[in-house]
Amino acid sequence: MKRSPKKGDAAQRAWAVVQEATGQAAQTKPKDPAAVARGQKGGLTRAKTLSPERRRQIATQARAARKAV
Repeated sequence: MKRSPKKGDAAQRAWAVVQEATGQAAQTKPKDPAAVARGQKGGLTRAKTLSPERRRQIATQARAARKAV
């Protein structure tokens, strides 16, 4: 049987749904826009520096990891 990606048992998940529906759920902090921009910039820089062979290796490893789950 595949496990749910959410944490907690059914009662805890139900309680979380009730909290969200009534607006009582804990609010998450918004992400810092400057940090998001830096993260995207780093990803683009990394993509530019990778060789096609290395990108292929990374994609193959990712495919194997997805099949293993």
